Amino acid sequence: MVLGCWGSLASVARAQCLSLDQMVSVGAAPTALAQPQDLAELPINDWVFKGGIPRSHDVYWASAAPVAGSVPPAIVTLRTQQRNFDVVLKTTQAACVRQVSSELRVLKMKPVNVTCPNGCEAQRYDGPDYQTTLYSKMKGDYPFVIVMHPLRQAAQALPPAAKVTPSEARR
Repeated sequence: MVLGCWGSLASVARAQCLSLDQMVSVGAAPTALAQPQDLAELPINDWVFKGGIPRSHDVYWASAAPVAGSVPPAIVTLRTQQRNFDVVLKTTQAACVRQVSSELRVLKMKPVNVTCPNGCEAQRYDGPDYQTTLYSKMKGDYPFVIVMHPLRQAAQALPPAAKVTPSEARR
């Protein structure tokens, strides 16, 4: 019985993380902001579309297994920018940041320390088509935040050969 409980907790922890590939894929989805409820890159089993954030053009999803009366273990936000949007993962799990950090190291990206307000820690990684910043020790409900910022205007404007995900780059 105890093993079943641990398996369930591990499943919830995995569900609230996103890989670098998933974040880049979400950032490249041409209809992500136009039809966010249909975004296939966030599996419906793991994430629940919650809609728009008041007084912004941002939309978000919550991890599908929150405890009643508490904040979801993780949320994913599409934060609008002038010509594109950032994919932001806020989570309670340090493992999510370690996972993405490991993926960035495999791609041989070097971390650059970033000044972070309020005592948090941050490192930025510059990729070919995106910039990823990992935050830890954040105040509030989500001490760990990952921001993937596409460096190109819009994914649909890229020629097909230019759309390379991190998993393709490793091959």
